[in-house]
Amino acid sequence: MAFERAPANADFIEHGPVPSLLIPRYGNPAAILPEAARLRWQALQQRWDDAKALSMPMVDGVNELRMDAQREQARLRQLTLPKSAGGFGLRASTEKEPTDDIQVRDVERKIAAISEELQRKQVLLEDRSARTNNVGRLCERGEQWLSGGIPGGNRVVDHGEIAISSVLKRNETERQALERLQRRSRELLADENRARSAPLPSSEGIGKARTEIERLAQRGEPDVSALVEVGAPIRWPQTVQRLDLVAMTHEQKSIFGDARGEVADPLALLCWLHRDQLLTRLEKLIAENSDDGNALSEQDRAEKLAEIDGDRLEVERQEAALIWRMQEAGQSVDFRQDADIRAVLGVRLEVTDDVTPFGQAADYSHVIEIR
Repeated sequence: MAFERAPANADFIEHGPVPSLLIPRYGNPAAILPEAARLRWQALQQRWDDAKALSMPMVDGVNELRMDAQREQARLRQLTLPKSAGGFGLRASTEKEPTDDIQVRDVERKIAAISEELQRKQVLLEDRSARTNNVGRLCERGEQWLSGGIPGGNRVVDHGEIAISSVLKRNETERQALERLQRRSRELLADENRARSAPLPSSEGIGKARTEIERLAQRGEPDVSALVEVGAPIRWPQTVQRLDLVAMTHEQKSIFGDARGEVADPLALLCWLHRDQLLTRLEKLIAENSDDGNALSEQDRAEKLAEIDGDRLEVERQEAALIWRMQEAGQSVDFRQDADIRAVLGVRLEVTDDVTPFGQAADYSHVIEIR
């Protein structure tokens, strides 16, 4: 491995043991992205900035309206308070009879107008805050992925453009296609949950039980070698037992700890002594409680989950391509905050043995040669 000294004016960069994943920790984490993906990342962050820029003035406006409402309510209370209590003693309007006083009517009209405007702006604020939080959470997840979520030995490469014509079905609008893809994503998520929660087949359950009993039985066999050789006591199976301890001081403060020690292992001894009986009873119990009709073996489960994961990623890639297209056309549509970052940025991971830095990381002049 040969290194060449960096020039004095070289920018600082930290890097890990895999040169193909050089990530500037002081700078833009998107430096590892291909050019097209980096532009998408910048556009995504810009949407977050724009959303915040729209939300903050609305927050100020809502707060100002609330203060105006409080002032007018205080003014109305002063006008309608009895003179004996320091007010003006004017009559306020009721549901059946409006007031005759001009001042009270004017304040009541102002309160009604402020209330209506406040309600309108609160609805807008909720919508804009939801959009800000949505794109903000997506950007945060993207930063986490770029900064530390990429497995070692992988590099980020461009996935390639997805033709919108291949996404749209006949006589289908972009909005309809988006709803269809999002519905398909939910269906795949449900399939994933079913696959993860599917029980094990009885055969695998019995196999695992047999392995556990055999392990305990082997551990539970007494050691009589010392007895045979020198007449020493039998060495019975031992296990480490841990006990949680809690104490209370005179100041009513809790102290937590634990105690450990070796004790006899009756479970292991029982498995050694009655192994066959235990296996017979356990096999019967497992068979009675199994649901082989809905079961998945560990291998089948892994294959099913991998298939679902691939299908979900492909659906999300199509969804992301459609959203980028709709945003470019000026339509109001946002990515889901739980969208796959790879799909949003249009990238994929590629296993590589190449040790040459790529992307903007290659521009750092002090990374010269690593062999």
